Amino acid sequence: MAHQNPKFQSKLNANKPTPQPNIEKKQTFFTYCSSKRESTADMGPSLKNSYEQFKKYNSPNEDFEEFDAETQLPPPPLSRDNFSKTKRKLKRQDISSKLKDELQKYRNELKEYTNSTKDLQEKYLKINSELNEMKLKHIRLINKRNLPCGDFETYSDSSSSTGTLYSLRRKCTQIFNRSKSFLVLNEKPLQEILFNSHNKDAKNIETVEEKFQQILANKENLKSLHTNNDNDLHNVYMALKTVMDDQSKAQQSSSEIFSLKNTITKLQDDSDRFCSIIEEQKNTLSDYRTRFAQAQQLVQQQQLEIEKLNSNNQQLEADASIIIDQLRNRIETKLRDLEFLTDVMREERLKKERALKENAKLNERLELMQTEANQLKLKLEEMSRRKMSTLTRLKVTERDLKIFKDYNTALKQEKRKLNEKMKIISEQLETLQNVNKRTMNRQREQNEKQRRELQKRIYDLEMKLNRSQNSTSSLIQERDSLIAELQSQLNSLVHNFEVSQKHIRVLRRHIYTMCGSNCRQSIIRNRVMGES
Repeated sequence: MAHQNPKFQSKLNANKPTPQPNIEKKQTFFTYCSSKRESTADMGPSLKNSYEQFKKYNSPNEDFEEFDAETQLPPPPLSRDNFSKTKRKLKRQDISSKLKDELQKYRNELKEYTNSTKDLQEKYLKINSELNEMKLKHIRLINKRNLPCGDFETYSDSSSSTGTLYSLRRKCTQIFNRSKSFLVLNEKPLQEILFNSHNKDAKNIETVEEKFQQILANKENLKSLHTNNDNDLHNVYMALKTVMDDQSKAQQSSSEIFSLKNTITKLQDDSDRFCSIIEEQKNTLSDYRTRFAQAQQLVQQQQLEIEKLNSNNQQLEADASIIIDQLRNRIETKLRDLEFLTDVMREERLKKERALKENAKLNERLELMQTEANQLKLKLEEMSRRKMSTLTRLKVTERDLKIFKDYNTALKQEKRKLNEKMKIISEQLETLQNVNKRTMNRQREQNEKQRRELQKRIYDLEMKLNRSQNSTSSLIQERDSLIAELQSQLNSLVHNFEVSQKHIRVLRRHIYTMCGSNCRQSIIRNRVMGES
């Protein structure tokens, strides 16, 4: 209940002493908590597990935690040492966040590198499979026909029956040279393919290389047979020429001529057919050459990209290994520093058991203090009620004073009027004395009587005024005495309340000191949960 008189409230507030918290103890407690946070943040995994077991074994009282949460003090101002520690913490956190970001970048780059290498390997395997299929097709075509180059020469002779020996030899040499160029082109890429291909395709490539070597050996054998085939072609040509000459000279039977014509037409058809086959093979060989050149370019580009990625990967692995070594050294140093925590934990267990016993006693004391505080609150409520009753009485007395003041002002006005009338009467008497002395004597007697009566009235009125003034002064004295008594009672109550508050503060500080370990454990728990 707030007091209605502001002057009285200001006096009460002036008499109250302002509470001053003990800042030094708070600062020491804050520095100790910050140091414990740093030590728990630098723990290794094994020590953290032991610390969590210790927390489970020594769980704090929930009611006591609620009491601490209700009576939590604001954080004190940071000193220079604490400010420097916080700066170092922030720097460490920034460095750790940067390292984490860099490691994430390295991991993402490694993932991209692995994905790109997988794609390149798949493309490379596809190209190898296509090349192997092309080579196998070529080998099958060669294996289907025994000595394909010799056959081509014979058929080309039939096609060039109308020409000369020089044209036949030129065509055969073109065919052999083209086949040789295809084989020479395929010798170098085979080595590159064997060097860069996957381990699974090594056996297939070796078989293909063996087949190519067989083809080269067959080609060398064909060169030896080339001279014999030239002689055979010359003999065939000479035979055909003699036949034609004999036909013109001898003019044999029409049946023989018709048969020869049919054979010639058949040979020409065969020669045309084989020429078309040769052209198709030329086109396929040109396509194979273009595809093989494109595949070589792709392989070279992929090799360059793979080399770049390997160099970047080596650099990243070196940087990551350096960072990991630094982190290992730091962790080892911190683990060495934290080996003494087992003894500290045992001591803290004993301290905690003692603190719990003392906390139980202090809780009982707090309950008693709370009952006393409730009783004091009830007394304060009764005093506030008494205050309200006295205030009502004071209001009534103030109203009475106003009434008496108004009555006094009215009496004063009447007195003034009477004085004015006396003056008028004295003037009239003087005039009457001058006019009639006899009448004046009579009137004097009458006036004296009237004066006496008036004096009696004035005396009575003055007596009434004195009585009223005495009554008002007594009421004022009673009011002052009541106010003084109320102030003394309030001061005593305020003094008792302050003493109880001081006692409660002392108990709370004692509780804070005894429950420092519980508070630290809760802070460390929050720290560990935040890190996890």
